Amino acid sequence: MAQINDLPDLSPPPREDTSLAVAKNLLNYVLNSDLRRGDRLPSERDLAQAAGVSRSVMREALKSLGFLGLIEVRPGDGNYLANTQSALLPEVIEWSILLGEKPTRDVIEARTYIEVAVARIAAGRRDRSHLEYLRARLDAMRDAQHDRAAFRDADVAFHLTLARASGNVVFVDILNSMHALLRVWSTKTLEASEDLTSYYEEHLAVFDAVKAQDSVAAAAAMSRHMSRALERIEAVMYPHDHETE
Repeated sequence: MAQINDLPDLSPPPREDTSLAVAKNLLNYVLNSDLRRGDRLPSERDLAQAAGVSRSVMREALKSLGFLGLIEVRPGDGNYLANTQSALLPEVIEWSILLGEKPTRDVIEARTYIEVAVARIAAGRRDRSHLEYLRARLDAMRDAQHDRAAFRDADVAFHLTLARASGNVVFVDILNSMHALLRVWSTKTLEASEDLTSYYEEHLAVFDAVKAQDSVAAAAAMSRHMSRALERIEAVMYPHDHETE
């Protein structure tokens, strides 16, 4: 584990949101340090001292990186560089744009428009093989109500199959580039959900519309699904904002 004397200056620049700036600096340190996957990070106290901020601010920065799947928080033991780090995000998406509330919402907003367009087009272009694979992924979700990892994999595969069914290689490339990020977000929200029935039903509504070749209904069903997805992600990222809801 790195010692306090080995840490770079993590302090935020003036006139920038403190927690976001610290998270970006911490991100840069983690990605460019000698830390390897599975290594323990310096203590929260040492990191806060290096940044010249309170431990609560550093805790929020660590939480941001944890939500991206870059670090693993082990209560009572410390923070560790995630074993899956190298596979999390392709180079096309920079880590830094995903830190903070607005950037996260911007990414989700962009994905929403893409997914809705994908569903609309896929409804008119899907073939039998696409429907068979989508149906198989739905069945996998239905049968994995108590297996979050299996449900997540089927969920992500469902969306990537829709992109392929659209016949638009740009949509396929964009969603493939977000694949690892979708897995991270899906894992976090699924872990926080007791009942996965609504997730399955939202995907089923999209499938039924695509099967019926109803482009308008497919787009509407996907829009509803994306709206709920945003609510779930925000509930996990910003739980205090949802305590009274």
